[in-house]
Amino acid sequence: MIEWKRLEEEFDKLFVKNVGQPARPVRLVVGLFILQHMDGISDEKVVHRWVENPYWQYFLWI
Repeated sequence: MIEWKRLEEEFDKLFVKNVGQPARPVRLVVGLFILQHMDGISDEKVVHRWVENPYWQYFLWI
């Protein structure tokens, strides 16, 4: 089980508020890295698969 809240708290410490583009949700970014690593695919492919796969979307947004 992934402790999303704890990851968010740890990653939030690394960003400065109101500087640059708004950050993407930690759950989305970390989740995409996990899925990318599990399948050994490129950045572009993981994004395409996320768009096409409702299970991945659920995993990363709920």
